[in-house]
Amino acid sequence: MIIRISPIINGMQEYFSHLYGKRNNIYFPGLIARITSLDIVIGDLQDAIRKKHSKKKIGMALARIIGRIFCIADSFKSLNLSIAMINKYPKVCCSYCGCKPCNCKERRSKPNDLSDLRDPYQQYTWTISDWQTHLSEIYGAKNQKRGKENLLNRLSKEVSELLSLQARIPELNTSLDEIEMEFAYELADTLAWTIAI
Repeated sequence: MIIRISPIINGMQEYFSHLYGKRNNIYFPGLIARITSLDIVIGDLQDAIRKKHSKKKIGMALARIIGRIFCIADSFKSLNLSIAMINKYPKVCCSYCGCKPCNCKERRSKPNDLSDLRDPYQQYTWTISDWQTHLSEIYGAKNQKRGKENLLNRLSKEVSELLSLQARIPELNTSLDEIEMEFAYELADTLAWTIAI
């Protein structure tokens, strides 16, 4: 008997693709247009927070960001955001310093390979709320200390990293699958900072 696990993040990605795929292909035909639209909705979130809008309006702005993340993911044939989230943010600890909660310094090295400590089957079924709890356990104290402005700056930085990666594609000497995975990791970071906010 084969048991099929339905991943929540990938399920949302498929849902958004079904709901908005045609519209996105018309209004955001290329990767740059999709990344730019993400940057615009992040600006809308920054305005909503700065102007102290209601939690409902801020929640709607956050939802639009998640929709744009899936819009970017949808421009790839088989980008797996769930796997990228699991690899970057394993259940057991911070993938950079190996601690829970995170004990990283401001400048971090490359993430450690924690594949032997991962529990992908459980994380694969996590909801956004589960991810929020997990990321809060690992990074919440640091994020609270640094404040919302830092979180918004980090989220904006992820857009810059997406644009930089897109611009460097011609000079990258890697396979298309590896390039797609790099985009998946950048989108995972973008989703994580959105969840942190």
